[in-house]
Amino acid sequence: MVADPDHTEVNQAYLAFTGIDKTTIVAGRQAVNLDNQRFIGTVGFRQNDQTYDAAAIINKSLPDTTVLYGYVWNVNRIFGDDHPFGDLGTETHLLNINYGGLKDIKISAYAYLIDLDHSAVQGLSSQTYGVRLSGKSALAEKTALHYAVEYSNQSDHGGNPVDFSTRYLLAEAGVSFSGLTFKAGFESLGSDNGNFSFQTPLATLHKFNGWADKFLSTPVNGLDDLYISAAYVVKAESSALNGLKLVVVYHDFNSQVGDLNYGTEFDVLISKKINKTFSVSLKYADYAADGFASDTRKIWFTIGANF
Repeated sequence: MVADPDHTEVNQAYLAFTGIDKTTIVAGRQAVNLDNQRFIGTVGFRQNDQTYDAAAIINKSLPDTTVLYGYVWNVNRIFGDDHPFGDLGTETHLLNINYGGLKDIKISAYAYLIDLDHSAVQGLSSQTYGVRLSGKSALAEKTALHYAVEYSNQSDHGGNPVDFSTRYLLAEAGVSFSGLTFKAGFESLGSDNGNFSFQTPLATLHKFNGWADKFLSTPVNGLDDLYISAAYVVKAESSALNGLKLVVVYHDFNSQVGDLNYGTEFDVLISKKINKTFSVSLKYADYAADGFASDTRKIWFTIGANF
């Protein structure tokens, strides 16, 4: 199933106040994307973005530092108002601190306290505390090293009936040169002895663990995702192919506990910006099951317009 229902609703409507020096206060229905969107995001690939009924304060008074605190009382999910879980009432607190004062590296520390109201999803209520380091360093002319490391701990919070504690780990490295980018990474969403697993219900989930969307909810035994990717962007201003982007990704999925093999996935993306307004893309996902879910193939053809 492709999660793009036939639906129309207000996507964003908010008020922002910037009358305080280096501070923005915003309230209403709004987009919130924090760091790489692994925990909080808008799922922008979908037809109907995930947005948040929230109030937030963003302050930049400290040198090279951005501090965001937000309170969310409702999540407008991608499924729309007609879906039973299209809206999720919540009492969620978001704290994200970004520091960029070091050369070639960005540091982010965060605390996300999610308490979902609906009894059917209270098991996703959690408190997550973590830190992320990411950056890009020049190795030579037109050659750069990319890297990211992240760790967080998650435990039960609010109305969650389960007492659990588990962790998240990410390690990623890559190199780019002459329009090519190669990356390899390992992402682990932990499990508390096979009883409960690390969950990220407000993330841009389609962006992670394969585009076939087989791991939107982390299996109870956790998830280890070992992946490699290659991307190429054509840079030839005199050619009609200038700006053409090709991405290939391979995933090997296993459990974090129990030594289970879930399956593998092969993903491909071809995209091209036609002009300042229009872009097109072709996207393909092929998940080969080996003990989890079923074989799945998906293909998308997208036309985008930016005004």
